[in-house]
Amino acid sequence: MLNSEIVFRDTYRLLCLFMADKAIFGMTPQDQQVWGGSQCSKEPLFRLRHQFIEDEINHTLINLAICNRTHMELRKDQHGRKYPDSVCGKLIENPHEETFKDLSFREACNKIIHAERFLGTYMNSGTVTCLAGQNEPMHHDLWLFGNFKKKEWKAELDVLEFLRATTDNFDLF
Repeated sequence: MLNSEIVFRDTYRLLCLFMADKAIFGMTPQDQQVWGGSQCSKEPLFRLRHQFIEDEINHTLINLAICNRTHMELRKDQHGRKYPDSVCGKLIENPHEETFKDLSFREACNKIIHAERFLGTYMNSGTVTCLAGQNEPMHHDLWLFGNFKKKEWKAELDVLEFLRATTDNFDLF
């Protein structure tokens, strides 16, 4: 049996990682918002953020996806209960066409588990944009890429919706 307390704690930690990112940038002077190359920020919390955020998000997200999928099967098989049917983003089955369908909670778990690449995003003039070397606070969308039966796919995961569905899946209250 899965320990729901650990799942809730990981859910909360992932929420805090995304919500704290903007605050860390906000408290760091503009001239200290540097990372990599020959420059190093003098702000220790900014350096700490850059050292760990990507690994922490990826590790926690994959762990939650595995726990959710396992719990979904238990709920269905042992208790006859359905799992949340929440929409957690968009699934683009052919990234070259950009037509999409809703990314269900169950499919979001599958895509997280099988993704070959995770990319963070940030807000640029009201548009969610892929982080590609920019030094900006992360937005709560992640772009996942992979392939299924030799066909490429892209999933635009709304992490906050995924965390809401995770909480519902484990029946917090």
